Amino acid sequence: MNRRRVIIALTCAFYALQLALLWYWHALAPEDSRTLDLVVTLAAAVGVAVIDAGVVQYLFAALQRAEAAYAADVSTQLERSLESYRITTEREQTLAREVGRAVDQELARAREALNQGQAGDASAHLRQGLDIASQTRTVYCDNVPVAAVLETKERQCHEAGVGFEHHVKLPEELPLPDVEVAAVFFNLIDNALHECEAMLEGSEVESLPTVRVSSMVQAGQLYVEVANPCRAEAAKARGAARRGGLLREHGWGTDIVTNIARGHGGITQFEERNGVFTAIVMIPLPQR
Repeated sequence: MNRRRVIIALTCAFYALQLALLWYWHALAPEDSRTLDLVVTLAAAVGVAVIDAGVVQYLFAALQRAEAAYAADVSTQLERSLESYRITTEREQTLAREVGRAVDQELARAREALNQGQAGDASAHLRQGLDIASQTRTVYCDNVPVAAVLETKERQCHEAGVGFEHHVKLPEELPLPDVEVAAVFFNLIDNALHECEAMLEGSEVESLPTVRVSSMVQAGQLYVEVANPCRAEAAKARGAARRGGLLREHGWGTDIVTNIARGHGGITQFEERNGVFTAIVMIPLPQR
């Protein structure tokens, strides 16, 4: 919606400039040809209006195609993430069952050792049980689409040599389109990962750059926060890109997230402080 308003506003301003030029041309016409010239000027104004309207329609259609392509891309990414997460979950469930059996065996051995008065052996079996139990994976969150995105992005961060931390507590279902929720996480984490990779390439890090993701439902709103270290000039570059209306390398980045949030009456906030860039999104959840 924002881009459409910008297109309309710019077109109206351009048409007003065209009308001013036509009127100036009419004012310069000789007195004896003013009537004919006025007809020509009006006809030119109508013709220009038709052309401008056609250009606006073309831009709207192009924008709609771009948005549809972006939605399809996010949907494809989400489907891939869900499939990967399903496979990983099945593998983890199998591992969890095996771990559970192994832990039960160690506990049984510990009880048997205690019954025989062998406290040292009992402690050894308990430690072994704890070591085995530690092999289980931490669950991302109850919301499967978001969990799938987090699992995919954690793997990408690991492959890029970037740290990844998540503190996400979301319910199994959210009253928002899965694709739009996924797009928020995809874009914010992609932008954070891209910045961390740029820091690694420039050797501007003293410690492992880490992407930190937090999300929860509070006060009837979906709250998402993504933080990452950033270069000193990165904030200025983002501001220039936003003012210039340029597209970022990773999709439309913060613009896409902002439009999704505004589409549901939400807000976004992006700030850099002490070398850390933080993106915050708050979207009110509709009452069911």
